[in-house]
Amino acid sequence: DSSTSRGLGDVYKRQALNIMARGFDRLNSSMAQTGQWVGQMAEKLEAVYFGAQRVGASASNLRAFGAAAQDFGVSAQTAESSLKSLKQAMEDGTAADFLKESGLGVDTVDKTTGKLRDTVQVMGDVLAQVHALSPQDARRLAGNLGIDDELMDPKRAAQLLQRYREIRQAAATTGLDTVSADAHESMNSIREIGRTIDNISTKVAGAFLEKLKGPLLSLIHISEPTRRRGIS
Repeated sequence: DSSTSRGLGDVYKRQALNIMARGFDRLNSSMAQTGQWVGQMAEKLEAVYFGAQRVGASASNLRAFGAAAQDFGVSAQTAESSLKSLKQAMEDGTAADFLKESGLGVDTVDKTTGKLRDTVQVMGDVLAQVHALSPQDARRLAGNLGIDDELMDPKRAAQLLQRYREIRQAAATTGLDTVSADAHESMNSIREIGRTIDNISTKVAGAFLEKLKGPLLSLIHISEPTRRRGIS
């Protein structure tokens, strides 16, 4: 009859609504997970951007060199620290002097632009020629440039350089230099939004507390006699 039909209709309607609700819950969960993943990737990419700025190299070169170093038992942090020291030696001119004294024909300055070359590229040129040095001379040069000894081992320098080139080539299409810079800009925007929200929250809280100050003082004034009687 009609009442049964309406009852069944209500059941189907509730089931449909429940299915839709579950679907929206899964969608929201998926969107939240995706947002979290994107945020984590942006932070990692920004870290690469800052690292590249510190060592004076492109992000793609830095990441590839760090990965190659790890394959030879040297941490990415040690590789980055070595590159940072090399950059400082390049900036104050001592790198060019030490490289010339060692007999390696490696330029630290781009002859066309007059600017310092990419630090990883300079490091690559050093690795390509360090086999010509004795182990003692290689260690002395590494010390003068602030480079970890294991990265300047003449016996495996060519292998390390080859591994760097392989990793660099494999990642050539990732656009890491652009992506890391974009991640930095995005994180700047996110931080600016956070600061704006904090400023607004501070103003709202200040206004709210200002409104409460009068009633709170009145409440304290009213309760003061009672408190004194309790003490006495």
